[in-house]
Formats: sequence, C-alpha cells, structure tokens
Amino acid sequence: MILKERNKVVFYHISPNPINVACKITNIVEELLLLRETIPKPTHCDHVPVNSGWEAPPLVFLKLNYDVAWKENCMEAVAAVIVRNHKGDLLDGKASHICASSPLAGEARAMLEALKLVTTVEAKFIVLKTDKAELFHAIQAQSGVIPWEIRASVLAIKDYMAAFDDVCIMLVKRTTNKATNFVAKNILSGSLDYSWIRVIPQNLWSILFSDAQLSS
Repeated sequence: MILKERNKVVFYHISPNPINVACKITNIVEELLLLRETIPKPTHCDHVPVNSGWEAPPLVFLKLNYDVAWKENCMEAVAAVIVRNHKGDLLDGKASHICASSPLAGEARAMLEALKLVTTVEAKFIVLKTDKAELFHAIQAQSGVIPWEIRASVLAIKDYMAAFDDVCIMLVKRTTNKATNFVAKNILSGSLDYSWIRVIPQNLWSILFSDAQLSS
C-alpha cells in the first residue's frame, strides 16, 4: 500500500532488496566515473603515413616512439621508449616493467611512460605516435566515453600533454616502431637488460641508422 503525506510518498509493506539497490548505486557511480574530463589542449596530425617506416619529426620537434612486448594471458609486460630528433639522433630512451590487462592498456601505459621521460629534457614540441586506433581516438575526441581499461592512463596522458607548447599525435602502422619493438621484445625474453640505453646493442644501432637514412 502507498500513502501520500505532504508531497512525499511513503511505502508500506514493501522491503527494498539491498542487492538491487547496491547494484543500481554501483552502476550509477561507474557511469559517472566514465564521464570524460575535457582538457583544453589541442593536438593535430591525425593521418596515417603512406611510408611504413620511421619518419623524422619536423625541425625543433622531438619524436617519441614506444612499444610494448606483452605475453598472452599475462598481466606483465615491458614498455620501451625511444626519443629522437629531426635528424634521427637518439637522445634518450628507457624500458619499464608494467602491468597491463591487454595490449591496448599496455600501449596507453607506454605512451604515458614516454611523456614522463621527455619532460626530463624540457622539450616543448613533441610528436607522439600510436598504432592503436582506440587509444588515438580516446585522446583526440572532445566528447565520448573512454574505455575503462585505459581511462586512468588517458587522463594522465592529457595532463602531461598540456605541459607542452605543441603536441602532434598520429595514428600509424606498427612497422614504424622497429627500434622500440626490438628493445621491448628482447628485454621481455631476457636477452637485453633494462639499462640498455647505457650500452646500445649493435643490432639496435643498425635499426636506428637505417631509420635515419630512409627518412632523410
């Protein structure tokens, strides 16, 4: 039975199901958490290059290449980052052990690690590239819902991007990341150390040299 008392509804003989109530509250909270925060930092360069190899960034820009080596059905992965200038010179790089629920989540974490690294060299103009369309659109779009598995990373990425004067983000083919792919895979397999930047393997030098030659 339902009675109205001074503009409020009172329910009698009805006991709310606490499980249903908890589920509804949880769903509402999750929807609110998935709402996108807008950070007013424009990006540009959203095309896929015809060239399937590495391309040099514009003058005064630094290019951040990164990749993830990820084992199937395993939360552990290795993210590798390489920073180069318009001449193709290797300026910095690192490799990090990360936890990722999927290759997409790993790619987002790797982009975040790349941005963290480049802030140490006080760069103002950077080029970011990804071969994951979902990550690219999550960063570029002005509205919409960010996939839950990369939401935290994407919001952190946007915070870091806001610190630069200009950020060029591009959706590219996976073949443009040969150098970082080499580093990530070899560290994951145990044939390369995390401190690889101190002593660059000859095979990596060959890849970097080939990239610079083809893009010049």
